[in-house]
Amino acid sequence: MGQKANPKSARLGIVYNWNSRWYFSNKKLFRQSLIADSKLRKVLMEKLSYAGVTQIDIERAINKISLIIFSVKPGMIIGRGGKGLEELKKSVLQLLKISSKNKEIKVDLKIEPVKNLI
Repeated sequence: MGQKANPKSARLGIVYNWNSRWYFSNKKLFRQSLIADSKLRKVLMEKLSYAGVTQIDIERAINKISLIIFSVKPGMIIGRGGKGLEELKKSVLQLLKISSKNKEIKVDLKIEPVKNLI
């Protein structure tokens, strides 16, 4: 049997983009961020499975974490008046263990609609 390669890895940078976009020079921060991203992605995919989430992108800057959630039904995540989005933001802060008193790190949630499933 031949070696099987992931087709997404062959097209990375050409057709597809990375799911996590950040860089740390400190190796300890890299390890912690990688584990946190994996845990966050797993929990959010399970929690938002009812809304048809296809992909979650994570962008980290110095004082900001941006989550871009691609969903088939974005209205179900946002909820009435953005109530669902605020609850989701609180659960992300708890999962990342960021206190609300810590004003240095901001969490930004973006919901992107997906029109065609690939």
